[in-house]
Amino acid sequence: MQQRLPPIAVPLLPGDPAVTVDLQAIFDHCYDAGPYAREVNYHIDAPLPPLRPDQEEWAKEILQRMPLDDPQ
Repeated sequence: MQQRLPPIAVPLLPGDPAVTVDLQAIFDHCYDAGPYAREVNYHIDAPLPPLRPDQEEWAKEILQRMPLDDPQ
């Protein structure tokens, strides 16, 4: 969870150079465009499976930087 997804090389036609795909950028876009932020309140809902203590501390630090959603 704490490491970015890696970019990957996608081969095209023989002789053409591979195209690099930024997996983290794709994941971020899908998350931002999808219902996740609207459906899950990360300040209240507990993740399943539960986080280890070190992961929980990391997640709390991330949440402290996130703005609370306006309930309107």
